[in-house]
Amino acid sequence: MRRLSRFGMSQEFEKRLRPFMDTERFVLPEAVDFVLERLNSRGFEAYVVGGSVRDHLMGRVPSDYDVTTNARPHQMKDVFSDCRVVETGLQHGTLTVVLRGMNIEVTTYRVDGAYDDGRHPNEVTFTASLEEDLCRRDFNVNAIAYSPRDGFVDPFDGRGDILRQRIACVGDPVKRFSEDALRILRAVRFSSALGFSIDKDTADAVNEMYSSLSLISRERIYQELTKLILGQSAREVMEGFSHVIAYAMNPSGSFLTSEDVRKAAGFMEGTSAYAEMRYAMIFGIGKDEETSRAAAKEVYGSLKPSRKSMNDVMAFIESRFADTSDEYTLKKLMGRYGEAFPEDLILFRRTVGFIDESEYIKEKEAYRILKEMKPCVTVGELAVNGGDASAAGLKGAEIGRALSALLDGVMRGEFHNEREILLRKLAEFR
Repeated sequence: MRRLSRFGMSQEFEKRLRPFMDTERFVLPEAVDFVLERLNSRGFEAYVVGGSVRDHLMGRVPSDYDVTTNARPHQMKDVFSDCRVVETGLQHGTLTVVLRGMNIEVTTYRVDGAYDDGRHPNEVTFTASLEEDLCRRDFNVNAIAYSPRDGFVDPFDGRGDILRQRIACVGDPVKRFSEDALRILRAVRFSSALGFSIDKDTADAVNEMYSSLSLISRERIYQELTKLILGQSAREVMEGFSHVIAYAMNPSGSFLTSEDVRKAAGFMEGTSAYAEMRYAMIFGIGKDEETSRAAAKEVYGSLKPSRKSMNDVMAFIESRFADTSDEYTLKKLMGRYGEAFPEDLILFRRTVGFIDESEYIKEKEAYRILKEMKPCVTVGELAVNGGDASAAGLKGAEIGRALSALLDGVMRGEFHNEREILLRKLAEFR
């Protein structure tokens, strides 16, 4: 059965979270309080909603706050006419109030229309009902509203799901996923990030409908996948939903299989929370370098990561068989990929079993000592430069070859990085 079941409510978990269910414990930032109070003072309802409420109930500090209200867009603009406001999505009832260093999204209660593209509603209809607005949200844990005046509004027992450590769709999962296919991957991502199970009906719908993820932009898939593989329960989720993750990453199946995801899952707990290292494990375990490189370029590249992220993944794949016990190799890695990279690579190699724990400790300490010595690892750090090579009578490509040879000799310890020594060496290239 492709459903996670090892999670569950424990007395310890419930005891820890119960105090956060008390409305008196929910202290909002002043800027958020101001937005709620300003709307209330003008006769409108206003609640914080979604992830900020969920995070508070889990004992976490929310990173941002969304507000929902029965005020219509033109009314919201009037209410906050003396504030800095950004019309981030006014046609969908959303504007952003910028206040005291915070961006607070304020959205009119709404009901979504039909979804023809599996991602966005064709139209939205504003409503006066908070509960109707909460009905359109993805999961019960994200469909809780709160205001200092009214306390928690929780028509779908999202607080109960938090205590049960469960992800369940609001209402019919098939309908929720038909509206927005990204919710399929979000269910799996929240399971990983929060350490929650996915309830049976929701998990069944995930397994039945995951091919709809092909409707979603690669950028959005990438955002969810990255949060997923960095989650506290990444291993369990990647094992339980490997088929969903493999399809999300590579719908054609030509470069990546669910078995690749399952193999990588076993190593998630041993790595740092470094997304590129974890992605490299998905592409690099059990494959030769050529196959791994091709898979990473095709699949990871299709997700449209930043150039740096792509380069970091390729660095792990290209270097995973490097001898990290060798000083010269470490210097070459420092010069090619940056000073910090060898330490990450040593951890990568220990995690996937290329070196054991004692070797890991020894290599990590040896690298620490090497780094403190600040060795010369790039041409730019040599005590001579292209001008010196030119003055020595070298031309064109000869200059680059000579400087590279000098760098190699310095890194191998054949001679010191001292100007007089290197000038004599340059003369030998004529």
